[in-house]
Amino acid sequence: MSNEQEVARYVARHPTFAPYAAAQATPCMGLGYRMAASQLPTPEQIAGAFLDDADFQALRLGSWLGSPDGEFFAQAVALAIPAEYEPIFNLAVASLKLASDTQMRNDRKAAAGFVIAAFVLAAVIVWSE
Repeated sequence: MSNEQEVARYVARHPTFAPYAAAQATPCMGLGYRMAASQLPTPEQIAGAFLDDADFQALRLGSWLGSPDGEFFAQAVALAIPAEYEPIFNLAVASLKLASDTQMRNDRKAAAGFVIAAFVLAAVIVWSE
């Protein structure tokens, strides 16, 4: 599982969040970006984009064993996005959590499929003897 710094770097590079990243944000741009926040995509849209992104997949935030909690994501996003961009911050946290949970569910489905296939194979072997 990834650490907070890796998640923060991913968020800071993502096109939706890059303009708000701490390293690029300047005090004079705050008002314009706050006004644009009402036109942001939904967490579901961003989570879908995350799941289609190989860099997000490489983070392996969600596995069949579980997914990090919201506090982990809040701490990671805080490293990338200044607190004054609260709508953006909350959007990043919600999107990461949703994508991670979806990744976990997908891994659990794959694991369940593997278990079922192994059971069927074992049954075929036992019955064929």
